[in-house]
Amino acid sequence: MKFPGVHDALLLTAFTDLIYPISKTDLLPLRLLHFVALTYVVAKMLPTSVTWLDNWRVQQTCRMGRYSLEIFCLGVLLAPLADMANAVADDAWQMRVITALLGLGLMLLLSNWLELNKRLGSPKAARVVKV
Repeated sequence: MKFPGVHDALLLTAFTDLIYPISKTDLLPLRLLHFVALTYVVAKMLPTSVTWLDNWRVQQTCRMGRYSLEIFCLGVLLAPLADMANAVADDAWQMRVITALLGLGLMLLLSNWLELNKRLGSPKAARVVKV
C-alpha cells in the first residue's frame, strides 16, 4: 500500500477487518462480487453497436480469449524468460517494454496459428453434385 494513512482514514476498521487479508488463490464471495460488479460496469459502458468488434485489435484480443488456456500456458513459460532478460538488462524500462511487446507478439502468433490449425483441420461440407 502506497498511502496507508489515507487508506486507514477513508475505510472503516470493521470493513478492512472483513476484506483483509485478500486471498488471491481462493474464490471468496467478496472477490466474486467484485468480479460481477466489474462485469456489470463494463457491460454498461460498452457501446451497444457491434461495429467496434470489426477493429483488428479487438478481433485479435477475442481470438486470444478463445484460446485462453493455451495463451495462459505460453505466458507461464514466457514470464520467467522475460524476468531473466529484464534482470540481465538491470531492469531498464526499454527492456521491459521490449519483453512485454515480444511476449504479446508471441501470444498473438500462437492464437493465430491455433485458429489456422482449427480451420485447416475442420472437415469441409460435402459437396452435392447434381447429375
